[in-house]
Amino acid sequence: SSDTSGSITDHTFILDSGATKHMRYSKEGMTDLVCHTVPIRVGNNALMHSTHIGNFKGTVLQQDGTSTDIVLQKVLYVPSLKLNLMSMTKIIDNPQIDLRNKNKTMVLTIDGNTITFDKIIKTSSDSRLIWVEIRPRTEHACLGTTDEAEKVKEEEKVKVKEIKNENYEKLHEQLGHPNDQV
Repeated sequence: SSDTSGSITDHTFILDSGATKHMRYSKEGMTDLVCHTVPIRVGNNALMHSTHIGNFKGTVLQQDGTSTDIVLQKVLYVPSLKLNLMSMTKIIDNPQIDLRNKNKTMVLTIDGNTITFDKIIKTSSDSRLIWVEIRPRTEHACLGTTDEAEKVKEEEKVKVKEIKNENYEKLHEQLGHPNDQV
């Protein structure tokens, strides 16, 4: 079953075949952060920059009610990004991860744990945005004070509001997959 209701949230990770690294726009759930500034060219040719790199600890929330704890390594923190991206390239390059297509969804198997990218939006060009919800495990977060944590949460609420107002066709185009033409 796939979610076509458009319920992208601040915990959404889009599975992106064009991303070379996993990326987050929030530090929530991030650990072992170090300064790491690299330019990132996104699908609509805009240039963004990472400010840090680290690990992300989260809990995958599946539509069937199951959950799985995961750790994504070498995740870029890109504050100007509107959505979290999971790099299909990084997944494919990891020999310990099995990636399969199942009933028009993508299924990952990591250390015996199965994660299904079980939310799909079909675009007018018959392409799909495929995603999964991964809630940060904040007990490991690298946020300093409570004030800093609250400030980050407020910034994220603004981004989620921006995302909800985005047209999914436009979002798909920004990810660099405007249509099926090569």
